[in-house]
Amino acid sequence: MQKLTGKLSSVKGAPRDEIAQRYQAAIKLAGDPKKGLVVFRKNCMVCRRNGEEGPEGGPDFSTVENRKSSSILLQIPDPSRELLANFMQYYVTRKNG
Repeated sequence: MQKLTGKLSSVKGAPRDEIAQRYQAAIKLAGDPKKGLVVFRKNCMVCRRNGEEGPEGGPDFSTVENRKSSSILLQIPDPSRELLANFMQYYVTRKNG
């Protein structure tokens, strides 16, 4: 199962990689937490958490301050690129139904 999930979650050459490359210059810009919160509420809050906002079971953005900007830039346009085991779901169907 581990091999299969690794193959499924490591798609290379996706258009999102190209998008991340185009936005590399953004890493050097200063962030604006107020504007970021607006973007979070509009685009991410449905399945992600930020402090007290968002679903309790969703991954929490409050840990983002401990991550490298280059890593965040890859994960924003492709939020399923790296999933921790506690956030993954598996649906298994037996051959006999």
